[in-house]
Amino acid sequence: MMATTTESSFKSTYIKLSEDNCVMHDPPPEAEGADGWMECKGPKGYKIHINYDMYGNNLISVVAEEGEYYESIGVDYCGVSQQYGGVMEIRYADGKPFAGIIRYKCLDEGEPGGYPTEKVGEYLIVFGLEGYEHISHQVDVRKTPKANEVARKFADEGYTKGK
Repeated sequence: MMATTTESSFKSTYIKLSEDNCVMHDPPPEAEGADGWMECKGPKGYKIHINYDMYGNNLISVVAEEGEYYESIGVDYCGVSQQYGGVMEIRYADGKPFAGIIRYKCLDEGEPGGYPTEKVGEYLIVFGLEGYEHISHQVDVRKTPKANEVARKFADEGYTKGK
């Protein structure tokens, strides 16, 4: 599911990150103990890979079609448990994607043997795509008024600074 909106000279596309919009992959039989992963179609040949670490955290990476570009996305100081939002925003300029924005929730540690449930933090991760790797910000949603606008501004300013 992709929809486009315009803000000044920049545009955004929104990619739904869910099983009904992505393809599930099982691990190869020789990869004993490995987990499967989900692959979502991104813009202009990019692919979004989603799998999980040993704590059940979502690990998201954006990969260029040629496989030469790879960006791993996550919150650096979120603690053991984190969860991504269900939509990734991709920023465009001149018809080319240059940055992405995704929401991450930091969750409490939960009961021993159980799953964390309480949200203890929330961030918008702003990351640059191929050629714009210098774009890298984390916006604290709880402390930042109009956090989505601030995240887009970080992305757009990174584009303006160039490659």
